[in-house]
Amino acid sequence: MSRKTPPQSHHETTPLTWFVLTVGLLLIGWCVWWNAFVYWKKLKMMGELLYRDGYTPAEYRDGATRVMTFHPELREDAIMLYALQGLQKVLAQNQDQAQALEDTRQTLEAWEPLYPDSPRIWIYPGRMYAFLWFAQHQESDYEKAVDYFERALRLSPKYPFALYDLHALYRLHGDLEEAANIREVIERYYGPMTEEQASSII
Repeated sequence: MSRKTPPQSHHETTPLTWFVLTVGLLLIGWCVWWNAFVYWKKLKMMGELLYRDGYTPAEYRDGATRVMTFHPELREDAIMLYALQGLQKVLAQNQDQAQALEDTRQTLEAWEPLYPDSPRIWIYPGRMYAFLWFAQHQESDYEKAVDYFERALRLSPKYPFALYDLHALYRLHGDLEEAANIREVIERYYGPMTEEQASSII
């Protein structure tokens, strides 16, 4: 009596299976390439804004606006770069310092509605005027820096960057009572300040 060999099952790869696999791999490859391209484009745009020389304030504003338009997630970074670029032009003895600074201020304030609940937008111009005060010792710059930090704190009373920056600004200006008041607020929320924090600059 002959013994029957059980039938073996064969899983054949059909042309449809190969097609689906090929399309899937192509889609994955395209997604990886596209994300890499978008990331490179972001870096390129931000790099041009940060490192290109010779921008006028209006040109820099337009460049930052392009970043904000195409990459909304980078808006606050664009604002930071714009503010620092405005400061750089003033400290580099731009031919029209007052206009360069005023253009920066107006643009930052025009962007305020984009961030109705964000205290961060006011930190950058606050630091811009604080550094300007360090360099030129104009009392009006000091008052503007205080005003911007206070705007940030009105939006977020616990915002640490505004608290620490305002404490440093008061201390360096010699407003020791105001500095002590801000230090009390800092230590209430974040614990005792270290000596390094208490003596830091912005």
